[in-house]
Parts: sequence; C-alpha cells; structure tokens
Amino acid sequence: MPDVTVLMTVYNGLPYLSAAIESILGQTFCDFEFLIVNDCSTDHSRDVILGYNDPRIRLIDNTENINQTRSLNRGLEATRTELVARMDADDISHPHRLEKQFKYLSYQPDIVAVGTNLRFIDTRGKVIGDYKFPEDDLTLRWMQLFDCPVSCGAVMFKRSVIWDRLGGFEPSIRYSQDWELWSRVIPEYRIGNVPEMLVDVRQHPGASSSAASVPMLEEQKKIIRENPKRILGITDDSIEWLDKVESLLEKRLRHPEDRLSVIETLFERFCELHPEAKNSSAVIKILAKQYIEVLYYTQIPRQILLLKRIWTSLSQSPRLSSIFLYELGSAVRLVPTRLRYWIPRNLFGVDI
Repeated sequence: MPDVTVLMTVYNGLPYLSAAIESILGQTFCDFEFLIVNDCSTDHSRDVILGYNDPRIRLIDNTENINQTRSLNRGLEATRTELVARMDADDISHPHRLEKQFKYLSYQPDIVAVGTNLRFIDTRGKVIGDYKFPEDDLTLRWMQLFDCPVSCGAVMFKRSVIWDRLGGFEPSIRYSQDWELWSRVIPEYRIGNVPEMLVDVRQHPGASSSAASVPMLEEQKKIIRENPKRILGITDDSIEWLDKVESLLEKRLRHPEDRLSVIETLFERFCELHPEAKNSSAVIKILAKQYIEVLYYTQIPRQILLLKRIWTSLSQSPRLSSIFLYELGSAVRLVPTRLRYWIPRNLFGVDI
C-alpha cells in the first residue's frame, strides 16, 4: 500500500487538466496513489486521464453528475490510505509539496490536516499574486471565525478523522465545503500550514469560486452563523445575534457598529478559552485586520466615529495598538489599487 492518496475530482477539466496531473506525477515524493473521480465530464477529460500510462493513477467514473462535494466523498470512501492529499484539476502542485506535507504530519502526529501557502496564476500560468496563511493551530482556530484557514485544494489530512469520524465533506455544501469541514474539525483536533508556497491556484472564469458567487455566499452565511457555536460555545440563536454575525461577510456595511460588537464579543470569548491569545501577535494581527475591514466597508461620513470607537478598544492594549497602526499603514498603501472598488462602494453605495 502507498503512504498517500492524492484525491482529485474532475468535471470538464480542459484545458488545465494535463498540467494538474503532471504536477502530481512529477512529485519528489513518489509513494502515492492518484485517485481521480470523473464527475461525468462532457469534454475529453476522461481521455486525457487515460492517456497517462502510470500505474499510480486510479480512475473512478461517476454514473451521473453529482457535484464536487459528493465526488470527494465518493473518493474518500474508496481511499485505501490513512493520508489523503487534495488536488484541484485546474491547479498546480510544486514538486516538493507532498514530501513536505508528509514530513510535517510525520513530525507532528497531533496535527490532523496541514495546508500550504498559495500562489495565484492566470490562465497562462503567470503568477498574479499570493496568499500566506497563519501556521499555528491557535491562530487558525481564530481565523476560522472569519475566513477559511486551510485551502481545500492544498491540504493533506488524516482519513481516519476526516472520513471515519466526521463523515467527510457536508453534501449540502457545494462550494465552501472546506470552510464548513474545518468548523467541525477545529473543536476537537489541531490543524496547521506549511509556511511555504507549494500550490499554484489558477484563477479563471470557469473556476467554481468565480462561477457561483451567489450560492457560495449563502453557504458562507450558514457556516459563519455556526462558527461561534461550534468553536466558542456561544449558544445565542436569536435572530438579532445571527444577523450581526452575518455582517462579517458584508462588503458594504449598513450597520458597522454591529460588526464591531461581534468582533469584540468573539475576541473576548476566544481569550477566555485561550488566554495565550491575548499575547499572540498572529492572533492580534487578524483582529487588527478585522477592524480595518470595518473601516474599509463603511461609507466615509461614519468612518471617523468608528475610528474613535476602535481606538478606544485599542488603547487598552499597546501591542494591539501597534499592530493595528502597522496594518492600517499597509492597507493605506494599497488604497490606490482598490480605488475602483472603494469609490463606488463608499461614496455612491453601489458595488462593481
């Protein structure tokens, strides 16, 4: 038996499928099975997969199109190894990706899932950006309350936990299945990220995150409502509280004070459960960015009043004040590149 299963689902993966497959077959870590679930592709994706004469590839054909989440669960059910590495059919894994994630999990047996940092590429493979995730479990636990802490297409995890104990990905979630999964993993288990960029995520119009923004947002609302209960034990199910929590996803704030109160409530409760978070620069950095997002998504006349309220909270912690000012300076430097979004949203109240 190999040590790792690389699990990839495919639905009409052309023209990027070959690059994705070859990036896995070219890994420095060779002891894996490459399990590919073809979700009834109508292009030549199946022919491309069968064109690779590599015994590590195992193809499963769905008899009907069941979407990526259910295809992932079908793949997990058929997996025969403890470690599973996810791969998307339009991305590229760097040659040392599997090797470094395998070593990470070998050296830290208490970690059940480990991701990597990401580079973003365009349709031609040109690098157009990057994203660095926090590394340690405490910070990722805090990040989960606001955003996805581990990329689903760049993760390696333990099947005994993800599939056997938690039942895999939630079938009702089609586009944000990774974020929902971590909300069930984090309360009982530890996660992490390799602090290197080991996966290139391709951005193109056909990507699921680009093609389904409205249903994805609805899924994210469900997840962000559940996060405080699952992770912090906040059992308030009132409509007032849940509406305030949903404001964490809004790109144009009607009631920015509600978002501020939610952030402060979450941080207070998080520090009750994890007292070391008060002195964690990584945790405080995420808190500072949340404050800055409130300012960014609020129209100009109200920003001054909000800044005064934020500064009152910041003044209680010199470290938080220092990190906030640094992050604010970084955000200000990015303003010229975001004016085309910021001006319509904040001056005219419309989104583009």
